[in-house]
Amino acid sequence: GKTSLLTRFCQQTFVPDVRATIGKPHSFLSLEIDFLGAEYLQTTIDVDGKSIPCKIYDLSGQETCSTVDKSFFHGCGGVIFTYAVNSQESFDQVEKWISLASDVCSKHVCQILIGNKTDDEANRVVSTEQGKALAEKYQMKFFETSAQQDKNVTEAFCGLAREFKVKHLDDDL
Repeated sequence: GKTSLLTRFCQQTFVPDVRATIGKPHSFLSLEIDFLGAEYLQTTIDVDGKSIPCKIYDLSGQETCSTVDKSFFHGCGGVIFTYAVNSQESFDQVEKWISLASDVCSKHVCQILIGNKTDDEANRVVSTEQGKALAEKYQMKFFETSAQQDKNVTEAFCGLAREFKVKHLDDDL
């Protein structure tokens, strides 16, 4: 889900058979690997005429990666928390990741919550209202997306970039 969102946004493609992020090759993606072994894509998002360069890391949600992931939260400008609307387990893990990020990130970091895979409505187990309530609880914007159908993906990434611009760049103008 996370990799599909990332490639949909940065490369305007959808690859239906994306494997687990950590420990699996992505020969079909042009993901770069940084010095810590994490995959990322770079892009520039235009917000109100201001170009915002973004290095977007694709971190695993697996429990074994939580200690590694802490290093990526230091100095970041934004965090996207993602769950699949067809997986109660992925939704239940979001608060753990929010807690981890809040322990490490600046209180001024921009955060959004994304419920992905809305194309799988027949298997939905997490309601839109549950997603909205969680986002409201942590005072972050909420988006539901479908990487497969390219629904609301650009809006979510641009929403985070717009919030970053307002919080951090508008003072410089």
